[in-house]
Amino acid sequence: MDSPYQRRMKWAAWISLACYVGLLLSFLFKTVVAPMGGREPNLTMWAIHTLPLLLFLPGILRRNQRTYAWLAFLLLLYFVLTVEGLFSPAASNYHWLALLLLIGLFCGCVGFIRWSGMHSQWLATETRREGKT
Repeated sequence: MDSPYQRRMKWAAWISLACYVGLLLSFLFKTVVAPMGGREPNLTMWAIHTLPLLLFLPGILRRNQRTYAWLAFLLLLYFVLTVEGLFSPAASNYHWLALLLLIGLFCGCVGFIRWSGMHSQWLATETRREGKT
């Protein structure tokens, strides 16, 4: 029997993965493909933006609950920097896109953590229930 939380957990994982990929692509676009402010393409800045996020990729693909928790903490730093960029005079549509992707990724991570925890509790309860009958 499937857990009632399993579908929610899968949706949260897919939303997280979609926003994660979108965020990585937006960093690529911002720094390499079409840099803002007439700057030259810069792979070093792209690496600085993406390497901390890429460290979490294996855990995201394995759907590891701790990886999602640590990623949510890291996203708070990206969120602060993005909001700061929104208040600067050089704010662009990129900052709004990054903000939306960060919020979606954060909510997906928190949802996955919550529903995978509830799924684990449900499995433990079902196991005890089956053992008693």
